[in-house]
Amino acid sequence: MSIEKLELVSIAGAAPSLNEAIVACLQSRAFHIENAAKLLGSGEDGGASHSEDPYAAPLRALMEFDLRRAKIDTEREPLPGEFTPESILSETERISERLRDVREKLAAARKQVADYGSAAIHLKNLTGSDLDLGELTKCRHIVSRFGRMPEENMQKLAFYSDEGFVFQAYHTEHEYVWGFYFAAKERILTVDAIMKGLLFECYELPKDVSGTPEQALAELQIKLTERKSALEELEKQESAIYEEEADLLGRMYCYAKYQSEVWKLRSQCIVTDNKFSLMGYVPVSEKERFKKYIGNVPDLSVVYEA
Repeated sequence: MSIEKLELVSIAGAAPSLNEAIVACLQSRAFHIENAAKLLGSGEDGGASHSEDPYAAPLRALMEFDLRRAKIDTEREPLPGEFTPESILSETERISERLRDVREKLAAARKQVADYGSAAIHLKNLTGSDLDLGELTKCRHIVSRFGRMPEENMQKLAFYSDEGFVFQAYHTEHEYVWGFYFAAKERILTVDAIMKGLLFECYELPKDVSGTPEQALAELQIKLTERKSALEELEKQESAIYEEEADLLGRMYCYAKYQSEVWKLRSQCIVTDNKFSLMGYVPVSEKERFKKYIGNVPDLSVVYEA
């Protein structure tokens, strides 16, 4: 793979022309800024390097959104004074407030769908048994844990026969045994440690399951269908908000990103005695395009070094 050749570009001119030069560099999309003071070994700078980018916070606020849903037109030039950092922060807070409730409900719905889906998969390993899952939740003095462990570790349970717990296997598949272990409340922490050592993987079943595994699975499938339907409705609500705000989000993002780039360029240049010096690299393949833009700014000294 060939390496793109670059040329060092030094731009100098009167301080009042700095903004025009910066805009031309950005519009060219070919200029890669370097710190002019460091390259020249100078202690001078433009002053911005010691201050904070005023558009950094607005950009961070915008990045909290799913900008894939925003209408971002990279070819559109931001209008001068279209936004301020304060106005962007105000608008992002307003849009966040619109999304907050639906986002919270979405998170809860997605968790429920994931939990029910996982539980449905695990419950299939109990089908065929007459175990009453609802009765397990009613036990006041006995704690149960559901999950699986490697089949090869079953024989090791005999070493813990005096530890005050029982493991009941219900299904064996793919070298794993699925089942429950039961222990008194005062012994459960000790038993948990033992079963962890035996590589028991614990899976929590929904607290509202009841009946036999077949009955619980059928009920769970109904609830899963209901939750998926509710999730789809919430996703539609979220999409509708994004659709209404897409244009504004896109314009704010482009403006904040552009202004942040302007600040970055200004912070890397030298301004002294009413003159500025700006330095950076331009790919040789994009040199002509860069020259076209920078050439529109009068009274600049532009030097290229291979």
